[in-house]
Amino acid sequence: MIAFLSPSFLEIASLAILAALGFIIWLIKVSIPQIVEKKLSSVLGRADLVHRVQFETEFRGYTDTWGGAINTYRAFINAFPHPHFAPKTEEKYEEFVNAHKKFLDLFEGNRPFLPIDILSRIMVFDNLMVDAKTRSMDIESPEAIKANRKAVDEALKAFSEAIRERVSKLQIV
Repeated sequence: MIAFLSPSFLEIASLAILAALGFIIWLIKVSIPQIVEKKLSSVLGRADLVHRVQFETEFRGYTDTWGGAINTYRAFINAFPHPHFAPKTEEKYEEFVNAHKKFLDLFEGNRPFLPIDILSRIMVFDNLMVDAKTRSMDIESPEAIKANRKAVDEALKAFSEAIRERVSKLQIV
């Protein structure tokens, strides 16, 4: 039993303990941060990093453009009502044209700050509004009005979903 307490055994045991401690310290300093970094980069890799100022500018562009689109949509609905419920009037049509002009001003003013996928969704909505303006008061049949409104509703929905998707992917730094 005294042989187990010899200096050579104690030296070997202390070296083993030091080696184990060294390995643990290495894990803490090197390996664990690498694992955490890989996990974070995989999570952040799916996100777009933007500065707070850029985010605020981009978000203001979304809210301004969305507000203009909704006002244009309301004017569109009033300008092209269902024939059984309300007659079309030149006054309502002019309100629609003016609302669309205001929307275009907002849209063009915010264009540099909006991502391409959102711009494409806005363009679909805008094209439908231009189409309604060029056809002016010619939309008569309830079926045509219903189809037109459905297309505009889908364009607005795609626009709002694109905004939601973009904002959900942003990481503000």
